[in-house]
Amino acid sequence: MSREITRTAETKGTTRDDSAARAYDFVASIGELLDAPLSDGLWQHADCQLTGWLDHVSTLMFRCEIAGMRIIGELARRRADTRGSRGAIVDHLAATSTATPGRARAVTTLAIALDDEPDVLAAYAAGEMTTAQAKLIVGFLAHPPAGMPAAAAPSCRDLLLKAATSGDLRCLQDAREGLRQMFAPDDTPPGEDTDRNEFHASKTLAGRVVVKGDLDAVTGEHLLSALSPLSAPRPEADGSPDRRRASQRRADALTEILRRYQAAATDTGDGRPHIHIHIGAADLAAPEERRLRMRKYLDQGRYGDMFAALRTGWADHTGTLSAHTVRRLACDATITPIITGPGDVPLHLGRTTRLAGRAQRRALAARDRGCAFPACDRPPAWTQAHHIVHWADGGPTDLDNLVLLCAAYHRAVHHDGWTAAMSAAGIPVFRPPATIDPHGRWLNGHGLHTDAPRAAPSSAPDRPAACRTNATDGPGPP
Repeated sequence: MSREITRTAETKGTTRDDSAARAYDFVASIGELLDAPLSDGLWQHADCQLTGWLDHVSTLMFRCEIAGMRIIGELARRRADTRGSRGAIVDHLAATSTATPGRARAVTTLAIALDDEPDVLAAYAAGEMTTAQAKLIVGFLAHPPAGMPAAAAPSCRDLLLKAATSGDLRCLQDAREGLRQMFAPDDTPPGEDTDRNEFHASKTLAGRVVVKGDLDAVTGEHLLSALSPLSAPRPEADGSPDRRRASQRRADALTEILRRYQAAATDTGDGRPHIHIHIGAADLAAPEERRLRMRKYLDQGRYGDMFAALRTGWADHTGTLSAHTVRRLACDATITPIITGPGDVPLHLGRTTRLAGRAQRRALAARDRGCAFPACDRPPAWTQAHHIVHWADGGPTDLDNLVLLCAAYHRAVHHDGWTAAMSAAGIPVFRPPATIDPHGRWLNGHGLHTDAPRAAPSSAPDRPAACRTNATDGPGPP
């Protein structure tokens, strides 16, 4: 016997009556369910039928999403000359749906961007890429690297579309980073920009501490590498599976990391958490040659060759890193050469070598007494051993080619135009970029002008080009 079902829901001031429910508790078809979505009777259908209906509804939802985006794009185009038109669309979408204003703004922004890129919209509508991939592509095309000419946009679009539809989730990220390095090699990628880093630790009225952060890729790699082994599930005492949530396991891992750090703090700079960076030796030693080679592939439409050359440095957890960042990390790292064959298949694992050994770090600490950068007072434990002539360029790991730098000033030397050298007295000196001192005067560790340095140390013998380096590097305290 059927029973009357009446359900009322108030949404944004509108009352939805029992038109959304049926007067009997049996749903014969997906059409009936869509006409009256609150009807009972789903319990009478087999799992396979419900799964089929769910697939049908998912398809309809996606089609509705595409249709909505096209409508938003058309409205925005018609009102392009009207001030505040985008805000009006956002307000209307938020008022007539369950979307929050922030979600409505994100949908509107993506819809307008896709309307400007019909090829990307077509691929997205065909289900060939995810929403995140579509956002990445239209974002790159809307805000290309500073050195990218307008004539290169079609080739870049084709490359990014091919990468997004390749089936390799990291391929698109690698393609975007490869294009950025090609056209603007000196710019810091957003994912590696430490100026965007944020970390908040706020105490609540309940006595707890809420943590929230936004970290660059390298710092994130350090964090995830440290958390990963300590947050793995472990059996309970009775042998049953770990009952902790994943978020609880990560919190416990962070607690353990802090406990171990405070219990075993060291002033030598050794024994720090390690991350693993993989990069081709040729890419590490000659990034400019690689950039020119990739530009040739792009101009010639040789996307397959470009994909093969795309992945410069990559980390286990956070993926692609720029060659500039990997060169900085390689200054103070453990290097493991891996001889590879065609297709980068590993053939031979070489002997691991610490670039700056423990005895050398002690000698550097005695000479530099911490970060040697002008007026920096960070202690030795917070520093990394920087190669004045980079190891990848054949610089030897000798004391007269090494200088201790904290993480911030290590980045300044690698990315911001500062130059490090060794004075005739065997003391590190630094020259700021022309934007700071157009006269190019050298500074000592106290920030005072000093004499020009002696000649750079001679290079070490060339290393084999057909190898990959697996570099482990640990940061100083934040």
